[in-house]
Amino acid sequence: MLALAQDISVGVEASGWTLERWYHLDKLGVQSLVSMAKQKKIELIAGGYNQIVIPIAPREVNALNFSVGQSVYEDMGFQRPHTLLIPEQCWEDITPPPSTWFRNVIMEYNEVAFCHPEWSKCIGFHPVMLRSVFKDKHPIRVIWSDYILWQKVQRFISGASLSHPRIPEELGEEHNHCTLCSGERHKTLYCGDAEVIGYRPNAIVPKGNEWSLFYRLLKRCMRVGNQFILPRDVSKKVPGIYIDDVFPTGPVPVLTKKQVKFQVMRWAVTGIAGEVNRRCWDLHFKIKRDNINLKDLPMTLKKNILKIWGSDYRTTTCTEKQTEFLHLINSVERAGGWEWN
Repeated sequence: MLALAQDISVGVEASGWTLERWYHLDKLGVQSLVSMAKQKKIELIAGGYNQIVIPIAPREVNALNFSVGQSVYEDMGFQRPHTLLIPEQCWEDITPPPSTWFRNVIMEYNEVAFCHPEWSKCIGFHPVMLRSVFKDKHPIRVIWSDYILWQKVQRFISGASLSHPRIPEELGEEHNHCTLCSGERHKTLYCGDAEVIGYRPNAIVPKGNEWSLFYRLLKRCMRVGNQFILPRDVSKKVPGIYIDDVFPTGPVPVLTKKQVKFQVMRWAVTGIAGEVNRRCWDLHFKIKRDNINLKDLPMTLKKNILKIWGSDYRTTTCTEKQTEFLHLINSVERAGGWEWN
């Protein structure tokens, strides 16, 4: 990934906790990332301190997640990120807008567009300025991701058509300009997990092969006239479109990534998630009962509270993850004196 950024502008999303673990394993790698961010070869995209599904966590926890995440980014040497990739790209209309911390948010387009048949297709190729939600805040832009496109990218780099791999048609030369407004347009090429490139659980993937295919894809995109820019520069290069709001979204009240079937309930009731959520909410109510402000807790305790709300513990997961969650929440309860009351 760092090698790609030597030639191509790349936005890199990482939670604060991910960066801390990366720094522990590879200090020089994180320092290289910081250096490249300062040279504007990459843009660090925020994800909060942890990957927390916003609609199933309390408002106070979501606010703490953004705040602690920004502190960690700055402690690592990054400038405060201005772009947020909505965690798990899961958001709903009662979520407080994160405009206190960010200028841009990246969220999935297809489900929103499904709920707005009146929209022109042009909207999917432009940053969107929301009028109604942010009246008393600084302007905030929505930069669209596209799960259909990035799943095509995954198929390309997995070698599904290795003999003569073709770039997705959305990135072809004939699509470089918006036919409806005669101007430049943008597509977010990939908003999936980076770890799936060159890695499969319990399977051997030829070392470096998928990353080299990814690099070939980027080069082919450039040869047909595409230009790679950082997320923060999208609004400078591509005309913005003003709309009142992305909500209401009627048939899909809680937006998330991929198809509608991947909805918020997968984190609420699947696997051990029911017990995980019960334990987390019990703890939250104990903290509120004691009139404790999360912002006033020691930093280590704040981080551990954010860790237990993470989405990784809320799907059908391995035994190690379940054990890790129980260890974390038990330590949080002991530290705060919430163990038996």
